[in-house]
Amino acid sequence: MAEMQNALAYMAAHLPGIAAMLLAMVFLIFVPHEFGHWLTARYYGFKALVFGIGFGYRRWSLILGNWWGTEFRLSPILLGGYVLLPEIDDAFQAAGARKFPVSQRIAVSLAGVAVNVLVAIVIMTGLFAVKGAQSVSYSTAVSGFSDTIKVGSEAGLKVNDVFVAIGGTAITQAQDVPLAFAASKDKAKAIPVLVMRDGAIVALAVRPDENGLVGVNLSARPQFTYTRYPLGRALVEAVKTACETEVAMFRDLGKAVGLLPASQNEQFMGIVGIVDIGAQAFDQSWYSFLWLLSVLSLNIALMNLLPIPGLDGGHIMFFTIEAILGRPVDPRWRDTLTSAFFQLMVLLALVLLWKDIARLWQLE
Repeated sequence: MAEMQNALAYMAAHLPGIAAMLLAMVFLIFVPHEFGHWLTARYYGFKALVFGIGFGYRRWSLILGNWWGTEFRLSPILLGGYVLLPEIDDAFQAAGARKFPVSQRIAVSLAGVAVNVLVAIVIMTGLFAVKGAQSVSYSTAVSGFSDTIKVGSEAGLKVNDVFVAIGGTAITQAQDVPLAFAASKDKAKAIPVLVMRDGAIVALAVRPDENGLVGVNLSARPQFTYTRYPLGRALVEAVKTACETEVAMFRDLGKAVGLLPASQNEQFMGIVGIVDIGAQAFDQSWYSFLWLLSVLSLNIALMNLLPIPGLDGGHIMFFTIEAILGRPVDPRWRDTLTSAFFQLMVLLALVLLWKDIARLWQLE
């Protein structure tokens, strides 16, 4: 009961961020993805019967209108979207409908992925041009003092002091602090210490104990700097960053399936975990929130490219086989594989959902 109350209190405290993340995922990631499919399909002359924003029965949905031969719906389960393209399916074509070339069907399948990448690049370009490319460095600050070793507090160190240098050695990371104190050869002599306090440099003299300890607790604090670019350079940097991000995601995918070693600290999340991270980013800053959306859009693009039946990559795989063999893949094999992988993806989603909930409720 206590865990449930904590979870509900957490959700209430982050409700604006949760709502913002859900809406942004739908209207900045999922809907543009489906719009890519729809626009390309309409360009080639496919029938696009339905453009659904969200999921749910038609009777549950708000019919926005019927334009260009497509019924646009807003459905209550806002966890994605879809475009109904019956002519992209081989069985429909066999019934006498217009047959579209493999190249056009592949183009329609690729269009959603392309739009996701484009959305990410547009967001990144805007961020780089408006505020700048973000760089992160970490400073080491005093977060508290030991109850038994009073050296640091007696020497004048205070909570929130940021270490700049110890004994002439610049401090760039948390582990530099104990190493610098322990490296003093003359324990009877105080070590000059420079700290940043309230925007000013303060000089202190600290004499470690016989073990080289001063009795301070440390915390690493991120410091963000931004480099703004003109629009053209911002676009170039955005494309470069998007490519680097996709390569990193390929590596992470390799870790997820066991092809590459994964560290114990790495965790893979489902929809609840993603929304939670988004809500935290929303509370942190608009920059962090938009940056997360751009990365998520690239992630959606990558996942949809995987040659898994039911995903865009699966359609592309079947169409490519058709182009090589000169005939469509047997519908029975295709439908069986699609059904099997769909069930596996649902199972994976449920496992990740449970892990997300367990992590948030601290059940694990």
